[in-house]
Amino acid sequence: MRNSGGCIGVLFFCLLASVSPVKSGGPLAPALYVFGDSLVDCGNNNYLSTIARANNPPYGVDFPDGSTGRFTNGKTVPDFIAASLGLPLVPPYLGLSQVKRNKTTTGMNYGSGSAGILPETGTIFGSNLNLETQINMFEETVNRNLPYKFQSTKELSQYLSKSIFLVDIGSSDFIDPYLPGHSTNLSRPTPQNNPQDFAKFLIGELAKHLQRLYQLGARKFVVFEVGPTGCLPAITSSNGLIGGCMLQINLPVTRYNQKLPLLLNSLKSSLKGSIFSLAKIYSLWMQGADDKAGNAGLITDTMNACCLGPNNGTLPCTASESSCKNANEHVFFDGYHPTEVVNSKVAASVFSDSLVCSPMSVEKLAKA
Repeated sequence: MRNSGGCIGVLFFCLLASVSPVKSGGPLAPALYVFGDSLVDCGNNNYLSTIARANNPPYGVDFPDGSTGRFTNGKTVPDFIAASLGLPLVPPYLGLSQVKRNKTTTGMNYGSGSAGILPETGTIFGSNLNLETQINMFEETVNRNLPYKFQSTKELSQYLSKSIFLVDIGSSDFIDPYLPGHSTNLSRPTPQNNPQDFAKFLIGELAKHLQRLYQLGARKFVVFEVGPTGCLPAITSSNGLIGGCMLQINLPVTRYNQKLPLLLNSLKSSLKGSIFSLAKIYSLWMQGADDKAGNAGLITDTMNACCLGPNNGTLPCTASESSCKNANEHVFFDGYHPTEVVNSKVAASVFSDSLVCSPMSVEKLAKA
């Protein structure tokens, strides 16, 4: 089944704002802590036994340090948001020695390619840091590393309460069941067989993890919707579509996204002093599909990935893979991930637009 609106379109061209670093007055927040999947991974998977890696060309072709483990040609959304907050690039947790972890107070990135909310998600590719594992690592940061830099638990608590916690995860939980080699957990609902129950189950699991982050000191959360996974080149190519979207794959995602604001409002009511903002990424992508008039002329290919990896793009691109000459003329860099220019526009909107990041943009959240 295809989306009658055709390909995902000219995403984000109406979002002409750019992300720029804070010019003066110091950072807006003391730290940015990042949790998620390959959309935010900046190198953790380099240290794991997995084929879900991006530490080789053509990944990083437009990044100053080359192929660092980011699943795109350049910077990710957290990279741009960190700059807008006035913070340095957030380093991958696994890439830091204990000595460096003890000295780092501007945030860490625990994101891991192929990881999900569910522990088994993405394991067909090898090891990853699922969300529970990522939060375990953050707990280690709070209990073992950060005390080196703070004089008291009160001072540490104040620091954590002012930091931003970005959570962008869930895509792989919806993509995984459609990949060859995936083994279904028969004790749970699946997105194919029962989208409503699967969404409800996944929301329940996410709630537990967000509550745990709160217990560890987090107060300011930015939680991302899952994007339209049925529109990814890896999915459409695997199903013989040229452009378009698989509506039956997007359906369970929309069910999940519909439940997210209810969850976040409930958590805000029950967790004293917490603020939860929802980054409405699904809506951002799909609204862009109809905004032909907003084309800024930067992106000329909204359908094909710059580099479509092996097995119809379901695997990462390799160094021997041919890729396009100008990645930022494309929406998609590989079968799953957007290009740097798209990441910059998403970050700009989430940072400054309270209609996209609701009820507070990241900028307002940092100042709250």
